[in-house]
Amino acid sequence: MSENRGTPNEPGGHSPHRRMLIVLGALAALVATLFVQHHVLKGRADQLLEQLKAQGHPTNLNEVNDAYTIRPGATNAADAYQAAISSLIPDNRADTNGPAHFKLESPIDAYPGNVLRFVESWVGTNETAIAKLHQASLIPHCRFPIDYTAGFNTLLPHLAPIRNTMRLLTWQSYLQAESGEIDAALDSLQVALAAGASTRGEPDIIAQLVRIAGTHIVFNRLEEILNRRPFSDAQLKRLFGMLEGRESMASLRSGFAGEMCMGLDFFENPDAYGGLNLNGPVAGGDRFKDLAAIAGLKASGLWERDRSFYIQLLQGFLNALDRPFPEALSASKEADARLDGSKKGIRNIGTHAIAPALSQVIAREASRVACLRLSLSAIAVERFRLARNGRIPDVLDELAPEFLPSTFEDPFDGNPLRYRKLDKGYVIWSLGQDLEDNQGDLKPEGKRSKDQRFRMMR
Repeated sequence: MSENRGTPNEPGGHSPHRRMLIVLGALAALVATLFVQHHVLKGRADQLLEQLKAQGHPTNLNEVNDAYTIRPGATNAADAYQAAISSLIPDNRADTNGPAHFKLESPIDAYPGNVLRFVESWVGTNETAIAKLHQASLIPHCRFPIDYTAGFNTLLPHLAPIRNTMRLLTWQSYLQAESGEIDAALDSLQVALAAGASTRGEPDIIAQLVRIAGTHIVFNRLEEILNRRPFSDAQLKRLFGMLEGRESMASLRSGFAGEMCMGLDFFENPDAYGGLNLNGPVAGGDRFKDLAAIAGLKASGLWERDRSFYIQLLQGFLNALDRPFPEALSASKEADARLDGSKKGIRNIGTHAIAPALSQVIAREASRVACLRLSLSAIAVERFRLARNGRIPDVLDELAPEFLPSTFEDPFDGNPLRYRKLDKGYVIWSLGQDLEDNQGDLKPEGKRSKDQRFRMMR
């Protein structure tokens, strides 16, 4: 006999009216839950932003613009750099006679005639730009006319030319050294370093990557120059002073703080960036689908959860930059691991759309620091050589305290930089990102070295 559940009009039955009330009650409970969740997550994210603000970081794009500034009334080097850039004649990278198509077997080797003629012509046609770059390098303050309120849509037209000017100046330095004009070669290297430093305050990861690349450009040319031409002790001391004190994390912190604010603006107004595609404003059916997807994420609370995760992620990277190497690398890898571990389903889909491989940016900064420390160590060895009638040290510890206060640590593992004597010369090296010791890896320049190294082949 079946159980009597009652008719629709009896007290135990479920009339259409009653079912509607149940559904509406469930919806109301869901909306209330999502409302509370949204505000709890927003409150948590806002607390994190207040902490970052208390640490001196900007938390919106207007603050980013205000933070990227120079002292009122100060002469702006950007004006001089812009004038130099407008005069710059780029080299023809497609020309097979250019150095882009030729790699030395060893830094002590001479470039073939066709490459030198190409470089001489390029430098010669840029005398006006080079003169303006020398003028710009004398101005200590620089703020390029960039409006960062456009967030990820900000245009940075000066960055590629700045990198090109560093290539130009280091080639001028090489030619001057080949002619025996060592002091003039040092002048050109100093102007190249100043051009790279002109981007140091920019609140953008791309600008910081250009600054890092510029240090590598100087490092590679310096290795060639020191291999081919002897310097006096006074010239080596000057070169040491030019490279010393360039290890600050402040530039990278500016870049990461700017990146965070651009991401926050994306979460606030994703349609301005092309939604989850980040290809600029979208239209038609694709725009509708994108907006519908984001609306669903917002309604479910996942968008605010994602925003909170993004802030925590960038806070992790900014905290990593408060540490010295190699601790900064370890902390950045921990932050990256959090991002990698959040890839399942649709969680943190916005963060994954906008966050580049930020730990790799910090690793590149470690590589830049390694370039500086290797160069400074090699300069100290050359000063030792001059003072000891041509003898080079058996170990780097012999350099301290006369030529170095103490030996430098490898930014990748914290141990002293490695050093070994060769049949002719020596090699000083850092393990590099793979943390494997390949004894300085003396492969020709055309092949990617497994270790980061400074080779002296004489």
